[in-house]
Amino acid sequence: MSANLYLTIEAAALELAKLTFDEESLLADISSLGISEASFENMKESMIEASQKVFNNQIMSAAKEGKLVVRNPANKLPYIPTTRRDFFEVISVSEINAWLEKSGVDYKLNKSLFSDRNKPELKHSENQEVNWITKAREKADIIFNRQKKLGCDPSKKAIAELIAKEFENENILTVKGKRISSQYIERHALGKWNRPRN
Repeated sequence: MSANLYLTIEAAALELAKLTFDEESLLADISSLGISEASFENMKESMIEASQKVFNNQIMSAAKEGKLVVRNPANKLPYIPTTRRDFFEVISVSEINAWLEKSGVDYKLNKSLFSDRNKPELKHSENQEVNWITKAREKADIIFNRQKKLGCDPSKKAIAELIAKEFENENILTVKGKRISSQYIERHALGKWNRPRN
């Protein structure tokens, strides 16, 4: 029996958004409207991102209702988090596919797409990219809670500026070895980050 593969809720939502993105039909539609393929490529990312948000909400709702098992990424055991974080908790690809089947859809995630053997050249850079985003969000939780105790309600922009300073001190860089600016942190790490409720 093959080992289970796990994805964060955020990553699973993105994969489902890509899987269900019907590029061929959309290209036919935009051609009839006189929209160029170059313009379509610019629209494509935002369309997939919008679809990801929908899937993300549906997965989070299914997890809350007990239809999907949320697991601790460290030991893969089921647990009920006090604050749900779509970039942290994981769910198994097998359980996502079972949920999709029960939901009556005719698509599912292909496990082979997530095999390290199929994408060895991407593994390091992808992990590195996910790592700094995860670190930024963890720092955001800490900074927000610290500021909250002081009676403050910091904006994402203010939190991003503090994270950027910490990253600079810790020499945390992008995959390409560039300094991570506060604007980049706010956009890529804090865009989907929610303030802790506890």
